[in-house]
Amino acid sequence: MGSRFTVEERELDKKDTLDMLKDGFSQHDIARELGRSVQYINNLKKELVAEGLINDEEIKEYRKIALDNKVLELVNAQFDISSIAKELGISRDTIRNSIKRLIAGNRLVEGKEAVKNSRERKAKNKEQQKALVLERLLAGNINAKQIQEDLGIAETTLNQYVKQLISERKITREMWGNRNNATSETDPEKEKQVLELLYSGKYNKFEVASMAGVYVKYVVWVSENLLDKSKVAPKEKAAPIESEEIQEEILRNLKNGLTYKYIARILNLDSDQVTETIRLLKSKNRITSEEIRSARKQRIEEDRKQILIYLRRGYTYQEIFDEMEGIYEKNYVKHQADFLMSKGLITPEKYKKYREEAPQGINDIADIVLEGLRAGKSYNDMINEDESGYLSLKRIKNAKQLLVSSEKITEKEIASYRESRLKRQQRFIDSLVIQGLKQGKIVKEIMESGESDLLTEGRVRDSIERLIKKGRITESEIEDYRKQAEEVRQRKLDKFVLRQLKLGKSQEEIFKEYTKYPVSQKEIFRSRQRLLTSGRITKEQINEGIRERNLQDFKIRSSKSTFPGDFDNELITMLKYGFSVEEIAKYFNLSVSRMYRYITPTIKQYGITYNDIKNYKIQSAIEYKELKERAKEDSNRLSQASFFEMLKFYGKHGRALSNDELKIMEDIILMNFKLLSAENLKFIIMQYVNNDSLSSAIKFINQCLNTYKNTTYTNALRDFKSEIDSKLKQKQIRDLAKRGLSTSQIANELKMLEIDVIRHMRSSSSKEGPGSRD
Repeated sequence: MGSRFTVEERELDKKDTLDMLKDGFSQHDIARELGRSVQYINNLKKELVAEGLINDEEIKEYRKIALDNKVLELVNAQFDISSIAKELGISRDTIRNSIKRLIAGNRLVEGKEAVKNSRERKAKNKEQQKALVLERLLAGNINAKQIQEDLGIAETTLNQYVKQLISERKITREMWGNRNNATSETDPEKEKQVLELLYSGKYNKFEVASMAGVYVKYVVWVSENLLDKSKVAPKEKAAPIESEEIQEEILRNLKNGLTYKYIARILNLDSDQVTETIRLLKSKNRITSEEIRSARKQRIEEDRKQILIYLRRGYTYQEIFDEMEGIYEKNYVKHQADFLMSKGLITPEKYKKYREEAPQGINDIADIVLEGLRAGKSYNDMINEDESGYLSLKRIKNAKQLLVSSEKITEKEIASYRESRLKRQQRFIDSLVIQGLKQGKIVKEIMESGESDLLTEGRVRDSIERLIKKGRITESEIEDYRKQAEEVRQRKLDKFVLRQLKLGKSQEEIFKEYTKYPVSQKEIFRSRQRLLTSGRITKEQINEGIRERNLQDFKIRSSKSTFPGDFDNELITMLKYGFSVEEIAKYFNLSVSRMYRYITPTIKQYGITYNDIKNYKIQSAIEYKELKERAKEDSNRLSQASFFEMLKFYGKHGRALSNDELKIMEDIILMNFKLLSAENLKFIIMQYVNNDSLSSAIKFINQCLNTYKNTTYTNALRDFKSEIDSKLKQKQIRDLAKRGLSTSQIANELKMLEIDVIRHMRSSSSKEGPGSRD
C-alpha cells in the first residue's frame, strides 16, 4: 500500500515542521496543528536532522526560547509561579529555571519583584478560598463534596481550611460534622444501606464505606447517632492463615505497597483473616508497621506518576482503574487525580481538553499499529516494544478497528501477515533447536541456551517434532548426539573429580565447587566409582590426599582437644595483633567457616571472648598509631624496634604493607644497627617485590650496599640486585611488547642487545622472585 501523502504534500509538511520546530513547538503540538500523526511528524523530524537542517540541541534551545517568552508574558501579567505552572501545564521547577534564564539575560526586571511576591499572592488566594469555604458552611445544608466541586479544590485542601477555621473559632466541630454528614438528610437509601451492613456484623466501618460509596465519617456518624447496638450481630474473630506459602505471598504483596483489601481480593481470602495474618507476621518480626507504611507511600508515589500519564492521555477514571493493577477501588483513582490537580501538575481545564482530544489519540497511534500489523506482530508484541508506554490493549484494538473500517488493512491481510511472521519465527526456532540437538542438549538446556524469549518449552518440543517429520534429523541421531555429549561431559567431570580427590576434598565439597555443568551429588559419587574401577586413582591415594590436607591444617583435628600446639599460639598472637578471623583464615588457606570452628574452642581454652577480639583490634590500631609517631623520632630506639617488629609480624602473616610503611622500616634499619640482620634486609626487599615496586627494591639495595660496604651482607645484596634487575627488565619488556613494539624497537628503547630481549621474553613468566616469603 502506498503513502497517504504525495511528494509535494510531504515536502510542505517537512517545511512547516522545520518552521514550527524553530518556533519551539513540540512534535505533539505540530501534529495537532497540521492534523498529522505524531509518528509521521517524528519521521519528518528525523529526516530534517539527517539532512543537517536542524539538530537535537537546536530543537531543545528553540523550545527553551519559546517557553521563556511565554513565562515572561505571564510574569509581566502578575502571575505567580504556581499559576504559571497551572496555565502552561508544566512543573514549577521548569518555570523557576526559565525565570533564572530570563533574569540572567536581563530580560526580566519587574519579574524579579513578581517572583518575590508570589508567596504573598498565593497566601492571598488561599485566604479568599478559605473565606468562600466559611461562607458555604455558614449557609448550611451543603456537604463536603459539594464544597469541593463548587470551589474546585481537593478534599485535603478543604480539610486544611476547616481546621484553620475551627482553630480561629469561626466555626465549631459540630457545625463541620453536621455539614459533612448532610448526606443523612438527603439520601435515606444510603442511610438504610449503611445500617444494614453495620447490623450484619460482617464488615468494619471502612468496608461499609467502600460498599455503600460514602465517606467513612458518614458511617461513623450513622453508627453513633442511628445505630441500635443491641441489634448488631457479634463479629467472630478471624484466625490467622497457617499456610506458610500464603503468608509469604501476603508478605510479598505488603512489601509491594498493596492494601490489605487488595491482598484479600487477589488471594481470594477473608479480609479479617488477612489482617490477623499480618498481625502474626508483625509479632514474628517478619515485617514492621513502618515498613508497611513506607512501602505503601512509595506505591502511592508510583501510582500518582502513572495516573498523571493516563490523565494527560485523556483516560477516564474507569479506564485508568481498568488499566492499572494494584488498585482496589475507583475512588482511589479520583482521590489521586484530585491530589495531582491540587498540586498544579494538571488542571481540570487541561484534563477536559485531553478528554476531548482523546479520540485523536487513536489517529496518532494508527500508523504505529498499522506498521505492527503488517509486521505480523501480536497486540502484546506491540505493547512490549512500545518504549513510550502509550500503547494499551484497548487503544490498539480501537486503532485496528479504525484501520479496518477505513480500508487501510483488511482482516484477511492481518491474518496473512501474522501467519508469515509465525513461519519466520518457526524457521528461527528450528535453526536454534537443531543446533542444540547436535550439541547433545536436552529440551531444558536448549531453552536456557537461547538468547531469544521465543524458546519456550512448548515451542522447543513442537520444533523437535517438526524437524523429525521433515527428516532434518532422526530420533536415533538425537540419541547419538546426546550419548556423545554425555561422554564428553563425563570425561570433563572425571578429570575435575580426580584432581579434587587428590587434594583431599570430600564429595560434598566437590559437588559445591563444580560449576561447569549442573550435576547432582549422585553423579559425583558415580564419577568417583568410575575413577576407582578404571584404576585412575586408588583408595590409598584418596586417603593420602585427605591426610595431606589435614597436615596442611597444622594437625588441628588431632591436637585441638589435647594440648595447645604451635598453631594455637600463633593464632592467639595474630588475634592480639588485631587480625580478623577472615584475615587469619586467608593466611592459613582455610575457609572462614572452618576457621570459626577451630577458633571457638581455642579462645575458650585461653579465656578469651569474641568481645575481647574486637577490643584487640581497637587496641592494635591505637598502638600502631602511637608507635608510628614515636618511631619517627631518631632518639626513640625502643619504639622503633617495637614498630619494626609489629610491621614485620603483619607482613609475615599475610597483611600487605604499603610502600610508606616499608620506607619507615628502611629508615629504622639504617639508623638502628641492632635491627640489622640478613633476615630483616631480605624481608623489606621481598615486600617491595611482592608489591611489584621493583625500582624501590633496587634503590633500597643500592643504599644498603653504600652503607654496609665489604660486610657479610655485600654478596647476598648483589645477588638480590641482579635477580631484581632481571625481573625489572622482564617487566619493562612485557609492557613495551603489549604496546606492540618489536624486539629491535624494545632493544633500542632499553639500550639492550636484541638477543638479550629475546632471552628475557622466553624466560618463564611464572618464575618466582628471588628468595622466598619465609
